[in-house]
Amino acid sequence: MNPTTPQAERGVVRPRSRETTPSDGPPHKFHMLPPLVDNQNVSQSINLGLPGPSGEPNSDRSSSNTGSNDSPGSHRSVAQSSQHDSVSHASAAIVSQCFGLTTKNIEPWDPLYNSPPAQQAKKNELESLVKNSVLDMSSLNEWNDVRSNDHTAEVVGAKMLVGINDYESLHGDDLADAVWKGRMVCTGNCIKGADGKMVWNMDALYAAPVDLHNARLVVLYGALHGVVWQADVKSAYLQAPLGGNATWLRLPASLLDLLPPSACDMKDPVLKLNRALYGRPRAGSDWDAYFALQLNNAGWHKVPNEKSLWKSPDSACMLAIYVDDLLLGGPEVKVSEHMLGLQSLVHMGKTQVVDRFLGTTYHVAPMADFTVVTLCQPAYAQMLLHRYKKTAGITGPLRKADTPMIDEDVEGQWGDAPSTSSVHAMTHLGGLLFLVRSSRPDLAFAVNFVARFASKWTVAADKRLKRIFEYLESTLHLGIRWQVHPASIQHLIIQVHVDADHGGCLETARSTSGWNVFVTDGHGMLALVDWASRRQAATARSTGEAEVVAGADCVQSTFPIAAVLEEFVCQQLPFQLCTDSNSARTAFVNGYSRKLRYIKKNQRICLGFVSDSLERTGGEAVRVDSGDNTADMHTKPLPRIAFTKLRNEMGVVAICNGTM
Repeated sequence: MNPTTPQAERGVVRPRSRETTPSDGPPHKFHMLPPLVDNQNVSQSINLGLPGPSGEPNSDRSSSNTGSNDSPGSHRSVAQSSQHDSVSHASAAIVSQCFGLTTKNIEPWDPLYNSPPAQQAKKNELESLVKNSVLDMSSLNEWNDVRSNDHTAEVVGAKMLVGINDYESLHGDDLADAVWKGRMVCTGNCIKGADGKMVWNMDALYAAPVDLHNARLVVLYGALHGVVWQADVKSAYLQAPLGGNATWLRLPASLLDLLPPSACDMKDPVLKLNRALYGRPRAGSDWDAYFALQLNNAGWHKVPNEKSLWKSPDSACMLAIYVDDLLLGGPEVKVSEHMLGLQSLVHMGKTQVVDRFLGTTYHVAPMADFTVVTLCQPAYAQMLLHRYKKTAGITGPLRKADTPMIDEDVEGQWGDAPSTSSVHAMTHLGGLLFLVRSSRPDLAFAVNFVARFASKWTVAADKRLKRIFEYLESTLHLGIRWQVHPASIQHLIIQVHVDADHGGCLETARSTSGWNVFVTDGHGMLALVDWASRRQAATARSTGEAEVVAGADCVQSTFPIAAVLEEFVCQQLPFQLCTDSNSARTAFVNGYSRKLRYIKKNQRICLGFVSDSLERTGGEAVRVDSGDNTADMHTKPLPRIAFTKLRNEMGVVAICNGTM
């Protein structure tokens, strides 16, 4: 009989975690969201242009499980479960569509794990792995025999995951029409060598996916030249040969009946692993190396110093790679041609005009004289808000807020009183930080300010966090809008707004740097491609010093972006460093300041570096008024009128269904 309990499966009882199995209902019921408040909220969500089933971001890549809203001690009552079950099938489908919650994971001790449909799903997965040469069934052997013949061999455990797709859309207990999926993975946290000792190989653990700003640059390049397409690689890891020492897969007892009869007579049956199976620590780097080899052989050129950014053989298209997600921009005819070429290199799935990449919804809309590109994450923002309100016990709407942070001494009012919500606060901060980096630069300063309290969460931090979510609920419709002129591709300018406060951190007296990176042509085109808000590493003695430090950090972070853009357009682009500080501008131009001679020792900043960098790249330091410096909103809390003005000038505007 196959084991169906954790004791029989692993010999140890693991406490059931609500972070991974958030189901408190009766058997075969699985709900990841509380009941909707009313149909008006559902309609409002639809009008915001929420995404399709893939969600924002994709649920299997998100750092936090969107269903893990129940705290370890919170049990839903039977009445609450009944109320949850009363949600209509249509509403459940809408929720599933909006948030991408489409799979129920079945644990080995669940009776469903060994049901006939689950067994068939396991069998299909095993047959697929054998068919695609991931596993070699003829290599079935005893581990003792393997390691006695190969002293470099390694063994890793295996686990068969079973899930039900689109579970939220099913009616009650009716699983007749359910789609069952099996997925074999390695238990990569326990790899042992032939000597029985743990194996730690740090040489091939990591691969560098494309940066978010480089993905935005590919979208910008496509909008300037024609189109932007996206595609995904099917079962990417399984296409790559496994590197390193020979690896053998130790099979769980629950799968023995799916193997040849001889396996039942073995004490420790293993199979040879030929390809980069999910869960193997080096699988990601092996796939990255394999795909890079295929691209090199096909004539693609890697962009210098950017590992996951490629140029087509004819230099007409740009390719961004994030593991198995591809983004290709360029002239429409060339994009179509090169996408077909990529399909001949690796097995690919759906190919389409860019819609959602790395959790951000993109919409490219050509107009008569220009092209409008919008970037937004309304569904993801809605999910963050929903999760916050649930953990905070808030059922109704939050108070409306026009800014994410107010200039009040909240910390002085509440002191260092500790908060009991620190566990949930870390989850909320992680979600907000991803939102900030992807599509909401207007939240950058407020979120980064509150994140400073992550290690010592206080009641004051709770107040700050609530204000952020009040603002978020009031501005769910906001996103980034670009206005791109294709005819201006030979006249592009990289314009950077940089600013700093002085001693804004009350705890450390350190200043905060902030900047925005725009691509413009000086005649109406505006595209915000990167932004930052960060506390400086050392305390500045004056505003001028803080501004100089911000400018140096900005140049260091922005020049790689400029290099990528210049690689795209095959020419050097003018660079403008815009600051509202006369002393900082003078120091940048001269490369020297008598009053700041100590800055190299104190701040580890070299003024000559900034001056030489601007001179050699044809750049210039430009003076702008404080009221027109959009980076000002990344360094301090601003009043409503100033904040709204700079937000609009930055290109963060109302987005409806992906367009303005």
